[in-house]
Amino acid sequence: ESPPERESEQKQGKIMRNTVSIFLYNHEGKVLLQHRDSNAPRYPNIWGVFGGEIEPGETELEAIRRECLEEIGYLLENPKLMKRLTFNGERSLSVFVEKYNSEKKLTLMEGDGMGWFKVQELGNINIVEHIREVLEDIASEFG
Repeated sequence: ESPPERESEQKQGKIMRNTVSIFLYNHEGKVLLQHRDSNAPRYPNIWGVFGGEIEPGETELEAIRRECLEEIGYLLENPKLMKRLTFNGERSLSVFVEKYNSEKKLTLMEGDGMGWFKVQELGNINIVEHIREVLEDIASEFG
């Protein structure tokens, strides 16, 4: 199954922002989250996931591989598309998951911090609400 091209589309006169995110999970079933810094254009000072916008001409898969390299220096091996969401017809989000290869190093290059969390711990942290909902929905993927 090859992902469709996801360039910006016109929706009711507005540009549709197409975005991707990666949910890396480890052998303990914990998911890697990013603490967004105070300068983040969306959701500053809150936990979220790594990812970003799909650039013109990129596929979803190309975008998530690029974003992961840019943000944590991690080359994805086999990301699996889990879900596509649309927000108010203005933004789409393609959610990928992959089991983390612990032989590879993570280097934070965007945000204030990163950490591994069990889905059950998400009630105790300040996290983007739609990310919490997606994580709870796909938690069975993390073992």
